[in-house]
Amino acid sequence: MNIRMRIDGMLTDMVPPARKMQAAVIARIKIISELDIAERRLPQDGRFKMKAGDRDIDVRVSVLPTIYGEKNRHAYSGQECR
Repeated sequence: MNIRMRIDGMLTDMVPPARKMQAAVIARIKIISELDIAERRLPQDGRFKMKAGDRDIDVRVSVLPTIYGEKNRHAYSGQECR
């Protein structure tokens, strides 16, 4: 699993979770986005809101099937995210 974040236009590699936790992390993101955790062959889109301190952050989630598994894309938006 590769985790990359675009911060101020620069794509930065982040430290991924431990290999034994990767499936659980993806399943948890699908659950809070109200996506079907069993579906791995069709693209899915979802969204959820989270609160960080006093900020509300909207997160859009896209899950795309690939030949190696799934690719997850998250887009964060909120007043301080821009």
